[in-house]
Amino acid sequence: MNSTKNNCILIVGGIDDNASEIDAFNPKNRKWSLFYNIAKKIREFSCVLIEHKLYLFGGMFEKQVTDSVWLLDLNSKELKPLGSMQKARANSKAVVCNKRIFVIGGVDSQAQPLYTMEEYDIEEDTWKTPVNINFKRYNYAVAVIESKIYIIGGDDEGGASKDVNVYCTVSNKFDELNAMTVNRCDLTAVPLEDCIYAIGGWNDSLVLDAVEKYNPYKKIWENVEKLAKPRKSPCAVIYNNRIICFGNKKSHGIFEFSSSNNEWSKIGKMNNERRRYMAFVWENSLNSDGKQDQTANCDMESSSKASSDHNQVIKEKLKNSNLDRDQTLSQNENLKSKRVKTTHNVVDADSGASCSFDKENLNTDLSNQNPQSNPIGSNRNLEEKTVIILGGFETGDNSMDTYNPISKKIYLKFLDLPKIFNGFASVVYNKKLLIFGGFNSATDQCLDLVTKQLKTNTPSLLEARKFTRVAVVDNHVYVLGGLDSEERELLTVERWSSKETNWKYVRPMISKRIHSAVVVCGDKIYVIGGTIPSEEYEFTNVVEMYCTTTDRWTRLNEMSFCRSSISGVALNNKIYAIGGHTEVGISELVEIFDPVSGTWTQGKELSKEAKVRCAVAYNDKIICFGNQSSLEYDPNRNNYEELNDLKISRVNCNAILVDFDLSNYI
Repeated sequence: MNSTKNNCILIVGGIDDNASEIDAFNPKNRKWSLFYNIAKKIREFSCVLIEHKLYLFGGMFEKQVTDSVWLLDLNSKELKPLGSMQKARANSKAVVCNKRIFVIGGVDSQAQPLYTMEEYDIEEDTWKTPVNINFKRYNYAVAVIESKIYIIGGDDEGGASKDVNVYCTVSNKFDELNAMTVNRCDLTAVPLEDCIYAIGGWNDSLVLDAVEKYNPYKKIWENVEKLAKPRKSPCAVIYNNRIICFGNKKSHGIFEFSSSNNEWSKIGKMNNERRRYMAFVWENSLNSDGKQDQTANCDMESSSKASSDHNQVIKEKLKNSNLDRDQTLSQNENLKSKRVKTTHNVVDADSGASCSFDKENLNTDLSNQNPQSNPIGSNRNLEEKTVIILGGFETGDNSMDTYNPISKKIYLKFLDLPKIFNGFASVVYNKKLLIFGGFNSATDQCLDLVTKQLKTNTPSLLEARKFTRVAVVDNHVYVLGGLDSEERELLTVERWSSKETNWKYVRPMISKRIHSAVVVCGDKIYVIGGTIPSEEYEFTNVVEMYCTTTDRWTRLNEMSFCRSSISGVALNNKIYAIGGHTEVGISELVEIFDPVSGTWTQGKELSKEAKVRCAVAYNDKIICFGNQSSLEYDPNRNNYEELNDLKISRVNCNAILVDFDLSNYI
């Protein structure tokens, strides 16, 4: 958490007499205050904090283990019941991951350990049937990184354990990881800078001061600086990129750890004795006098006022224009439908965008070049290349067309596919067209462009997807986001190359979106705009960048206008976001992003008749394909030239530039 303005840390629960009290600690002035007293006198519960809502699960109520769920609104300080779990449990662990709450383990009414986990869907307000956690331990620590829950240490009924397990919320599978260096239970664990820190605990004979961290990518544990004092049942949070570790009244010191200097320093002391409690950083914070500070509200997903003003301008402009049939269709589909029907806006590998290249010509691919010495999207030679055009809604046609960007000649029906593909993503890799997901394909498909043989692609993706996006960097294929088989938005990203036997997960995206543009520049993948999950599926101007070499996502400056189904291309060290949809119809907007300065500027708008569905970059120009027409944009002259019309009207089709003349195989 980088923003620390007036934030406070809430200390909640435990197994002691004061467990019903919620204390607030201000890290700035290091003062304590009583924030709230839970009148129900619930103890030994687990809880999670989501924005200003505190969810309480189970615990001991009137000396009975309960399955009750309570919701405490921290703003109004109103506590109300929220149904019940499938199983009564106390001293469980609760975490939040991918808009779901997982309640893990605990003990039953007979004080016997529970080896089950329950899952609560926040949006659907439903509980899933408890599942076995596949190992017998309790009094462990839990931590979440990305879509995975790490269960660390604990008591395995034979004593303290150093075992570590991980549960993937995407694949719904448990795996065993490398063990810690020290046996311990009653410890705490927190994620910091992509590592997990296991802190303190008990090893059956000694209270521990040992601290070690786990790197999920290197898959190793290593010792770091010890606690200043041994701690059993500590609790820790991440505040201002540091670990703050709390003890209890007997071990009352509060210590702060900085990974930059690998040191612990004392910053305060506890005011109440607590064991097995929880701590949360609350952004709707308290002032130094313990009163709530309403000015500290933080919404990281909201757009800036300037962007909102820009969006209003374009809305008014588009409202005053005459909406033709296709714009009306766009309104109906985008605003009224529960699921917007749009496919992948693919662009070419030669421009560094979301299509691939021939493996034999890897030396000419820009993803392996220095952007300073070889401009993004620049073509150094003009060997024969071909644009593949396929798919789309409302075409009623299963043909795959080819377009020669030199002769500007369209070859019809390179191939009649056995089915009409829509809602898919596609890429050319080693002279094979890989088709991922979609509405009418239960499996991923692979089309050999030389033999024209279509077969199931192996290996298959780890998750079935539709409305996904695809990119190729350094001979690796990346499949990003989309919707799963239950229409849930996905953050996950999968990676594969011809040298690997299976797909692997890499770091997931920051925010859930569908219908975004995906553009590759060098070793970086840009995800631009799209539709964000909401009741009406609102459009967004959010831009995120994934660096394939560091496996990190970064939030960048937003576009000026919220748009979805954008065509994205990279050309001459710039990224072009072309067309797409706004809330009132088809957009003629073109915005240009400079990766060096990180700024967006306005480009020359398309004509209202263009209705660009996809685009590729070739020979320092951008070729835009519409419903039935095509345009060529020359950045040097800043004008559009009309090209030959497509013979088949395609709505939301795919266009891919490949590094060989496909007409030889027609």
